[in-house]
Amino acid sequence: MYHLDGIRFVNLDATALQERNKKAETNRKRREREQRKRDETKAARLGKEAQASKPKRKSKSKSVTNDDNDSDDSNTAKATKKQKQDLIDHKVTVYIHVQSTAPPLRLAATSKNKGKPPPPAVSVKGPCFFRVQQSYDEFRAVLANELPCKLKHLPSDLVSWKYEKPANDAKKPLTTLSGYQALVMSLKEKRAGHVIIVSMPPPKVEDVVCHSHSLFTVAMSHPHTLK
Repeated sequence: MYHLDGIRFVNLDATALQERNKKAETNRKRREREQRKRDETKAARLGKEAQASKPKRKSKSKSVTNDDNDSDDSNTAKATKKQKQDLIDHKVTVYIHVQSTAPPLRLAATSKNKGKPPPPAVSVKGPCFFRVQQSYDEFRAVLANELPCKLKHLPSDLVSWKYEKPANDAKKPLTTLSGYQALVMSLKEKRAGHVIIVSMPPPKVEDVVCHSHSLFTVAMSHPHTLK
């Protein structure tokens, strides 16, 4: 190192000059990396802010999936509603078996029947129809209208029912409101074969007999009424 006119000069050999250039290059690269990192961070921040400011859009695939789900739910609801409506509108077919109260004639004894009496004669009425949403009194009115007889003459305390198929289906009592509710519940659970057989004795006629007897008594007491 030497001075010339107030200026200091430093003599550098080749090795020292190479070290100095290498250090300067290292510092330059470091500054470039730092600047690049700052630029990337700034760009990422701006991108997030821009994304946040935009309204969210549903993807097409998600929208299609939601539409499909809505369509399936709608179809299921319509099918369920249709099934309920079909059950309400569907007519239940009723055949009435009126059992004769006259004593059956005994058949001649054979090897098959061994002198057993035949089953009571049955008079079949119908078909008539009702719907499951009808009341018990409305159901009884359907039966009375088919026989026909007055509702008060219907032997409600001796009525039973069973399904037409299978033929060996057990008879169930249908003498009260509870019995009718059990019938309706069974029909609702049964998806097909809504045909039932209602069995009963003949309608009551004692009121008619009493009324006729009363008319006869009045006529005998007041002969002029016969004129």
